Amino acid sequence: MSPVESLSRTLSLDVRVHALSCRLGATMAVDDVTLEVAAGQRVAIIGPNGAGKSSLLRCILGLVPSRGTVSVGGAVATTRAGLRQRRAAVAWVPQRPAVGRFPLLVRELLASSGSPDASLEAADRLGVAHLWNRPLHTLSGGQLQRVGIARGLGHLAAGAGVLLADEPTSAL
Repeated sequence: MSPVESLSRTLSLDVRVHALSCRLGATMAVDDVTLEVAAGQRVAIIGPNGAGKSSLLRCILGLVPSRGTVSVGGAVATTRAGLRQRRAAVAWVPQRPAVGRFPLLVRELLASSGSPDASLEAADRLGVAHLWNRPLHTLSGGQLQRVGIARGLGHLAAGAGVLLADEPTSAL
């Protein structure tokens, strides 16, 4: 089985978005979006810079306040507990991980996936496992992106049924 076929089998939850809108400050970042993504289906969202692609993914994750309905695996989150469950069900590879200037180590980020062994195996396959004890803020953009992808794959191994990746090949 190819890695893509294996990934498709892992993506076991559908995502349904209806009339989703959100503002970032005074800007309407996402306006009345409706879409359905079946379990196992791969979808690419394309558009110019500033069109709201990243904001749409953040709305689906519940990271920014929004109006409309988002369901993952048939569950609509209406409480903080529901949003925590959604985030456990959705693996996330951000476009630019927020590393800050604090000493979070690669191994600590990988451990946060829920399946540190799977994350480390993915990091090894992506050529960044040797960075295990390095602080995130010392990594190059490409190294950081590969560590983020490894974390996302570990999250899938821990039971997430959806993978959202925001420009996963940036800096590679």
